[in-house]
Amino acid sequence: MKRILSFLLLCLVVAGTALAQDFTPTANQPYFIYCNANSRYVLYNSACTQEGNSAINILSSWSNFDHRSLFLISGNASEGYIIKTASETLSSTFYIYAVSVEAGNACVGLKQLADENNIPDDCKWDIVAQGNGWNIKPKGSETSWKYTNDYNGNAQTGLTATLTENATIWSILTANDQMTEKLNEAQTLLNNTPEGLAYPTQNARNAFQSAITSAQSISLTTVNEENVTNYNNAYNQLKNAITTFSSTTDVIYPENGKAYTFTYINAAGNKAYLNWNGTTITATRLNDSKAIPNSGIFICRKVTENEVEKFVFVNSVGKYLVWQCDESKYNITDALTGHLDDYTTHCNWNLVLKSSINTAGEKQYPGKFLLEGKKKDGSLNYLLVNTSKATPTFHSCQAG
Repeated sequence: MKRILSFLLLCLVVAGTALAQDFTPTANQPYFIYCNANSRYVLYNSACTQEGNSAINILSSWSNFDHRSLFLISGNASEGYIIKTASETLSSTFYIYAVSVEAGNACVGLKQLADENNIPDDCKWDIVAQGNGWNIKPKGSETSWKYTNDYNGNAQTGLTATLTENATIWSILTANDQMTEKLNEAQTLLNNTPEGLAYPTQNARNAFQSAITSAQSISLTTVNEENVTNYNNAYNQLKNAITTFSSTTDVIYPENGKAYTFTYINAAGNKAYLNWNGTTITATRLNDSKAIPNSGIFICRKVTENEVEKFVFVNSVGKYLVWQCDESKYNITDALTGHLDDYTTHCNWNLVLKSSINTAGEKQYPGKFLLEGKKKDGSLNYLLVNTSKATPTFHSCQAG
């Protein structure tokens, strides 16, 4: 019995290792193949031919996709994989093959086969795991697919004997899996976006959910120009909905007459809240086990200034938040106390939505507000709190 168990465990280990290395295609499912270096999809492009030999069609690539970008993959690791166009709109089926594996002339092309029941060796590929994707090689060869952009202005797929971190790593996934990945990204974003101040309104959330629901109804099995156009539109609409939701300014703002507290958290996790100590507005360190007292509560007052709505704040004894600064420099009465007894147009703090820039260079709003104040010279400053000190302090800074 012990010997049988040992054998079973050995089989499980071997099988697990194979699954980690072997690509297993799904029958009759159209696949996208794109380079991890730049997310460009390979495609059949009749205009992309070999220099000096227009009869040889070279596998091209594009930043977007259409029906020419979908391929059917069959085969296995031992016998090799076959990759052919999936589109019914094309005049014929084209097989991806190795035009040549010789240095200086190595490239990947597409061709029609006279006998599709007899697949030539140059149409057979190894697909092996590399990094976070796949390395695609002519069967039994040490050369690999590589994205290149140096052929007659057309981005093409070449072959190289040198593996690189990105240019020779390819993602291979079905059209439906690609949609599922984007749907998961969208749903995760929606689920992980809190509700409340500075976060999207219910209208914004509903619009995003509507885009997700619409994309969930899209499935692509039969590949033709019309079906892929519908898929493409749904996929891009979902991508745009993710960007729109991430960067929306349709967020929940404070309501006029409601009470709020201001808590600041630095990178180390130290917290401080704005507090009225009876004389001045101060920054008071916050202990998580204690609630913010009434002296740290401020009432929102929505005012209109030059036809623009502003949110200003006043505490329970009528003290408005203002600059805390050198009076001689800013000419604001009581500036050193951080408050004024009356609303003063040019110096009261206003609440504005904080933006940030993501890795794609897009502006986003991560659920935070800034307290913004305008000096008499018109320049803007923002309230900052220094919680690194034993007694926190706050001041203004021109950095947004």
